[in-house]
Amino acid sequence: MRRVAIAGLLFAMTGGAAIATACGSFGDAQPASADAAASEAGGPDASAEAAPDATVNVDAAACVLAAVPTLVAPTTSAATKLGSNGESLFWIEGGTRIVRASVTDCTTTELATGNISALGVDSQWIVWGDSTYKALGRNEVGMPPRTHPTPVSPGMILAGGTAYWLDPASVSACDSPCVTTSTAALIATPKLLAANATRLFVFGVDANGGAAGALFWLSLSGGDLNGPLATHQDPLSLAANEQQVFWVSSNGAVTGVPSGGGPSIAFDPVSGVQALAVDGAFVYVATATSIQRAPVAGGAWKPFVSGETAIKSLLLTSDSVVWGTSTAVRRALESS
Repeated sequence: MRRVAIAGLLFAMTGGAAIATACGSFGDAQPASADAAASEAGGPDASAEAAPDATVNVDAAACVLAAVPTLVAPTTSAATKLGSNGESLFWIEGGTRIVRASVTDCTTTELATGNISALGVDSQWIVWGDSTYKALGRNEVGMPPRTHPTPVSPGMILAGGTAYWLDPASVSACDSPCVTTSTAALIATPKLLAANATRLFVFGVDANGGAAGALFWLSLSGGDLNGPLATHQDPLSLAANEQQVFWVSSNGAVTGVPSGGGPSIAFDPVSGVQALAVDGAFVYVATATSIQRAPVAGGAWKPFVSGETAIKSLLLTSDSVVWGTSTAVRRALESS
């Protein structure tokens, strides 16, 4: 692997492709058509020189996705900001590096280093924020990172090919290939972001005045803030599926509302929630030692995983639940 240093960020190169090119470039066992797809997408020259880099491979038997928790990779410090593009898992480890792990053989590779606080992943891009250099990394080889007056917030996400993050009085955005940043919405004291395929959700206060702790949405295609969907909340986590949006409050209350507005969905409180994730069927909450789930329509929490140590992050893929702890990234079949 070759790493290209650009004004305080490292763009890792593997097989002549930048780490944030189309998703096929990340996997260790990528399909034969991946190079052609990257070329059609305007990717970097595949003839670029590459150098080998050390990788770590977990025992293949331990890497098989199963109903019981299986090891993806050990970590030397907390694994946070989990993301996936379908072929690989990504996370920030200890706030100092981005790690990629193949979902097929669990081979891990270090992709970038620095004082990294934010990471966003979708099927085509990886973006990350470095609070020291106040930059947003994008997947264009040789393109300087975009500076910004304030650090890219840890809650940065990718939605619809655009990176969004929180500034003190707005939601900022940077479309691919991140030529210029823009203001997606003005909102006072913004807190937390989540998105589905069409909408971005954010807590804050309407710039024109309004209730504190209000939940708004805006279309990913542009436009004004809509809502509020809820008010007077003190949220710690936020997640959305295609039909609903859910949050965990500081008192442990878990609440959901339809993404377009409507009656709230209440769940029993969960003490010590560390992370939240949702898909079309279940809401998942993780404490330091366990993961529970309940139907999105409401209902009792049921254990999914127990006996863990210091869970820090949670992610749902198409078929699995993935979580990061202070010592490992692990996963289990969602259908278990």
